[in-house]
Amino acid sequence: MAVKVAERVSFEAKWRLLARVGVSCYILTSNVSGAVKVAPLQILQFPVLLPHKFQDAEKFNLQFPDFSEITEMPDKLRWLRYQKGLRQRDVADYAGIDRSTYVHYEEYGKDLYPLEHMERIAQLFEVPVESLLDDYNLFL
Repeated sequence: MAVKVAERVSFEAKWRLLARVGVSCYILTSNVSGAVKVAPLQILQFPVLLPHKFQDAEKFNLQFPDFSEITEMPDKLRWLRYQKGLRQRDVADYAGIDRSTYVHYEEYGKDLYPLEHMERIAQLFEVPVESLLDDYNLFL
């Protein structure tokens, strides 16, 4: 019994970009045999956390089960990042800073956090910037 193999048609032959709606959201259109179809396309990216990083996040979240209990800025940043499932590189890219700069933000001993960086990070974490900053940085 012979198996018929379907002819492959490239994606571009079927669908065309109609409009870009957002950063990763598009509207596509297709015209096949006179039937016009419109479809949304959203491209999602999910970073893969390595097992040891996942364990670190679990330990940290057990230490601080609630954001309101956290007083230190590095812990606040780490807690929010873990809640979003992001890597340090992801946060740094969003804020427009080097990864090494963001790593210093999550380390103890850093006392000055530039407001423009913290505003972008707060936007990513969907929290008010005031909830990230300590009294010293709010004063500056």
